[in-house]
Amino acid sequence: MEENWDCDGAKPYKRETFMKAVNFLARFLTAIIGITSKRVEFPDILPGADGEVEISWQNERICFLLSVPESDDRKAGVYGRNKKTRDEFLLNFYPNDEIDMGLIEWFKKTL
Repeated sequence: MEENWDCDGAKPYKRETFMKAVNFLARFLTAIIGITSKRVEFPDILPGADGEVEISWQNERICFLLSVPESDDRKAGVYGRNKKTRDEFLLNFYPNDEIDMGLIEWFKKTL
């Protein structure tokens, strides 16, 4: 991916950022499947404008976006909305930390 990939000045993401996002996703999905035993659709993994990697689930039940920053000093941001109940979830955390149980519980309710 090149500089200005979106023709609006976006930075490309680094391999390390992508791997940090994939590592978080693997841990998150393992936790969800371990708790619910339900099948979980695989999300889209997309580049963000500032070198971050975004993980996005969009379907008839859920709108969920996780933005994993390039820097380990910056927190990842999560926004989730259950489209049926209109319940929303916001969280900032460090992607390499333990997965927040509140995030897992909220996500589990949307399955």
